[in-house]
Amino acid sequence: MITVVTVLRTGGGTYTAEWVNRLHAGVQRHLPVDHDFVCLTDDPRGMDRGVCVEPLRHDWPGWWAKQELFTPGLFDDLVIYFDLDTVITGDLVPFTGYTGPRAFLRDFFRYRENMIGSGMMLWMGDEMADIYREFTKDPEAHMRTFRRRSDEFTKRFMGRGHFIQDLWPGLVVSSKAHCRTGLPENARVVCMHGRPRMTELEPTHWLRQRWEAVA
Repeated sequence: MITVVTVLRTGGGTYTAEWVNRLHAGVQRHLPVDHDFVCLTDDPRGMDRGVCVEPLRHDWPGWWAKQELFTPGLFDDLVIYFDLDTVITGDLVPFTGYTGPRAFLRDFFRYRENMIGSGMMLWMGDEMADIYREFTKDPEAHMRTFRRRSDEFTKRFMGRGHFIQDLWPGLVVSSKAHCRTGLPENARVVCMHGRPRMTELEPTHWLRQRWEAVA
């Protein structure tokens, strides 16, 4: 079974159940194969009935809540993860053929450093469990050491994997780097990664309309 998953940690003032529902709707429109849509969250109120809720077990703040994605035994087969600030714009079926251990984004702006981005990830079963095990040894120490972003921690302990842009060139793009004049022809996934947030765009902006399924 393919699992599409996201994480909602409330309390940050930006993301709500609406973001989960928008992402869920985009996946439903563009993934015509059998799959589950799961949200790890501390507050399931307001989510659509088709969203399978998995409670967050720890009180890790902000982006650190994503470490719970790698809990041993949580998933069995292929997992496709999206951040909430992601817009699905085309067919997701190509990603369902992934058979490697793990794949991450190459950072859209720090590519010379081989830095990863975790706005979209793919992995099989427990292939990411070592990250969880390492983090739970001393979460407070890791959060102090990697203050700038949790991706730096994940990169250090994830082991070898693939870059999504190498496997599927042009299918996953950045709103900032690639979408200044519109949606690239072959793009299936648009990553917002930072400001402006989707809700900060004008209601008539083409990307917000895609997100809201107006266009």
